[in-house]
Amino acid sequence: MSGAAEFEQGGLLDKMDGLIRGQAPGRDGTGETQLDQGRRSGARRRSGRQNGEERAQGVELEIDAQPRDGWQIAFGYSYTDTEIVQSDQAIQIGSRLQSAPLHAGHVWSRYDVRSGVLQGFGVGLGVVYSGFRLGILPTSTNPAVFVMPSYTTADVGLYYARERFNSTLRISNLFDEHYIETGGFSGETQIQPGAARNIALSLKVDLW
Repeated sequence: MSGAAEFEQGGLLDKMDGLIRGQAPGRDGTGETQLDQGRRSGARRRSGRQNGEERAQGVELEIDAQPRDGWQIAFGYSYTDTEIVQSDQAIQIGSRLQSAPLHAGHVWSRYDVRSGVLQGFGVGLGVVYSGFRLGILPTSTNPAVFVMPSYTTADVGLYYARERFNSTLRISNLFDEHYIETGGFSGETQIQPGAARNIALSLKVDLW
């Protein structure tokens, strides 16, 4: 048996003839979950047997804007306060959930030249931020708490499209930031580093 309750309130803004759209829902919910070996990935949760209850409340903000022709901006921010309220491991009660940052955000902007000698060229820049996260939950046999530090990564993209030719150059983790993506999903620490800088080039030609 498992159960969950979630309440969501929010507002939607839509102005400037559709050039700016935003949504800011608030969340408050509780649910039963497997706390000592449950796997978490972002907002998703997998669990086998139920042995506890968690609480999560916060707010999310998403804004998409087009300040001018060819220029797009996407912004997102989330504040999520999580807590374990029941567990068969008393030491876990009051702890935050694994891999759940209190603050997280991202921003992405892209501009495509629509006319002139540079028509067809585009450039994009994105930044992702994650606050500190709990790597593993404490247990009676291992009461230590492993905290993964906050991190910020940046991505950049260069684009060119003209008639039948299309090319994209993407650089992920532009500054080669060293960070921890996850600290494991069980009582043992299993550090998994985030991806290093990666450069990818794609070319496409339509022959007909």
